[in-house]
Amino acid sequence: MPWEHVGSCGSTERHFDSWVEYCYQMAIDYLDFVLGDPPDGCELGVMWHELGEYPSVGVAWDYPQSEPPWGYIRKCEIALSKFDEAVAWCDILPNEVESD
Repeated sequence: MPWEHVGSCGSTERHFDSWVEYCYQMAIDYLDFVLGDPPDGCELGVMWHELGEYPSVGVAWDYPQSEPPWGYIRKCEIALSKFDEAVAWCDILPNEVESD
């Protein structure tokens, strides 16, 4: 399945992987809610780049579809950008739990 990059979200600082995964799943849930189901044969998900060093939201599609679903990808880019700008990521970072 080929992938097309849609965008990124969350803090620019590297945090623990479970937080990064949570932020991206929250973004994907938002896109699913706002845009509805992806076109047939397409899937919205997290893409890991450069050997897993950083994530982004992407759209995957099945062959033999020769062209990416550009209309859907563009809508995802716009909605993800609005979502990312609306969230104060630094304000919602999980606090470290202090041991007693």
